[in-house]
Amino acid sequence: MSKSLKTTSDQVEKMALEAFKGTLDRNHIISHRLRSKEADTFRFLRTQILQTMNKHGFKTLAISSPRYSDGKSTIAANLSVSIAQDLKQTVLLVDIDLRSPSLDQFLGLDPEQGLTDYLVGRAKVEDCLIRTPFKRFSLFPAGTSIEQSSETLGSPQMEKLADELKSRYKDRMIIYDMP
Repeated sequence: MSKSLKTTSDQVEKMALEAFKGTLDRNHIISHRLRSKEADTFRFLRTQILQTMNKHGFKTLAISSPRYSDGKSTIAANLSVSIAQDLKQTVLLVDIDLRSPSLDQFLGLDPEQGLTDYLVGRAKVEDCLIRTPFKRFSLFPAGTSIEQSSETLGSPQMEKLADELKSRYKDRMIIYDMP
């Protein structure tokens, strides 16, 4: 590749990353900031979680809360971005809030397919994954919202997906944004 093409490619990548960071800021996803007390909170949380998960060999984490609108999607997105900034770690954020999916909007992404498409057999895993401008961070969006989310999440297809994600991406942390 010529030097001018590489420079142009690097510039485009940098512009995409800056635009992505602007979207994150507008949606209270602040863990990408370098000099921020709020972002430091997520770095501390990241360190504590990674140490505990590594100690026990865990690769999946569920972010949940007792009520709707408690901010679990915001926490899940911030934690995912923070983990992706760790040079040794990659992260897959899975939106399994099928009644009220929001992560794709928080991240300014427009998925063509998502979890609901996978669960009904209209898509493969690789068709649903979205790479973000952060190199070590991908999203598995929820897809179209559905009413029978509990039944769908308890299905054999969902169990199969969880097993597939763990075995396919052995070096990747998987974070589930719960309903």
